[in-house]
Amino acid sequence: MSYQDDYRYRNVFAPEPEPSRPKPGIWLLAIGAFICICVCIGLVAGVLWARAQSGGLPALPLLTSATPTRDPSAPVALRTPAIGTGGVEVTATIFQRPLKVEGAPKIPETDQFVLVTIRIRNTRTTGAAVKVTAADFEMIGDGGLKYAPNPKNVTIKDLLKEADVAPGKDVTVELIFQIASNDSGLKLNWTSGSAKRTIILEK
Repeated sequence: MSYQDDYRYRNVFAPEPEPSRPKPGIWLLAIGAFICICVCIGLVAGVLWARAQSGGLPALPLLTSATPTRDPSAPVALRTPAIGTGGVEVTATIFQRPLKVEGAPKIPETDQFVLVTIRIRNTRTTGAAVKVTAADFEMIGDGGLKYAPNPKNVTIKDLLKEADVAPGKDVTVELIFQIASNDSGLKLNWTSGSAKRTIILEK
C-alpha cells in the first residue's frame, strides 16, 4: 500500500463527535421555575384561607371525612344513649330476662318478669334539674302488646319512681315489667317531653 492509499484510508474513519451534554444552566432554570410555582400556589392558598377566616370567602373544605349527623329519633341499641329533650339522655345498660324475684307473688305461667337498668344523665352544665319518672317508659314486643313498668306486687332496690337529675350528673335506676313469656323483639319506649325514643332490647 502506498503512502497516498494509507492517507486516504485513514481519512475515511474520522473520529465521531462527542455527545452533547445538557448545560448545567438548564437544570437550574427548571428547578427555579418549580420553586416559583410552589411559592405562588402557597401564597394563593394562604390569601384564600385568610379571607375565609375573616368572612370574605366561604371556608374551603379540608380533606377530612365529615361525621354523619345522628338522627335523635332513630331507635338505638342497648348501651347506646337515647337523646331526649332538655339535655337529658337515657341509656339502657342491662336487660335481664327472665328476672327471678325472691318473695314475689305468683304470676301466671304464661308471664315472666324482666328488668331494665337505665342510666339517666343531665348533659347540661347549668339550669334546673331534669325530672324523669317511671310513667315515661313502657315496653312493647313484636306481638304489639304494651307493658307498664313496676307492677305493684314487686319492689326492688333502686326501682325508678321519680328522679331529679342535676346538671352534669347522672343516676342509675331500674325498671321491672311483667310480660308475656312468648313475646319477643322487646323494645323500651321513652317519652321525653314531646319526643318519643325507642331502645332496642332484643332482636
